[in-house]
Amino acid sequence: MKTSNVKGAGTDANVYVVLFGANGDSGDLHLKKSETNKSPFENDQLDVFTINGILSLGELSKCRVWHDNKGKALWDSYAALEVTNQQPIYRSIQNDVWSDKRSIVI
Repeated sequence: MKTSNVKGAGTDANVYVVLFGANGDSGDLHLKKSETNKSPFENDQLDVFTINGILSLGELSKCRVWHDNKGKALWDSYAALEVTNQQPIYRSIQNDVWSDKRSIVI
């Protein structure tokens, strides 16, 4: 996930994603430990997360990204999201979309 480069785009909140596919949804997946950065979801940063143990969801149709409002900064903007299974299977480019809600469905 790529966090936007606009001022205040980073967060210390817990960030979650739910993937929706033809066979159901993944449930809340906590994006906790970035493989690329010690502190995830900082301004203008690319974070990579590996999630194991999910049954096949079939063809992905949408994704919900949300956070719990904890921490110092309240992250409401990201620039890009890509879901891969060794090859890209779902991609969303958010052009610095801001939301006054905790959840964005893409």
